[in-house]
Amino acid sequence: MPNIEIPPKTRNEWRLMVTGEIEHTYKNYVLQMKIANARKNVMENTESIENAIDSIFVLCQKYSYAVYSDFVEIFKEW
Repeated sequence: MPNIEIPPKTRNEWRLMVTGEIEHTYKNYVLQMKIANARKNVMENTESIENAIDSIFVLCQKYSYAVYSDFVEIFKEW
């Protein structure tokens, strides 16, 4: 099954997800846990925001169908 396109990493919403400025009830549990872990790491200064975004982006590219409904709500369109 081919992947669907996800929003580019340059979109500000990626940063806002990692910093917690976007409040969203995630439908995808794995994405929810990945973002929660990234937020914790960024707050504890064990990971940069850019690295956190990179790791979330890779996960979302791989499982684009699974995160699509969350992204429609967060990013609206891309």
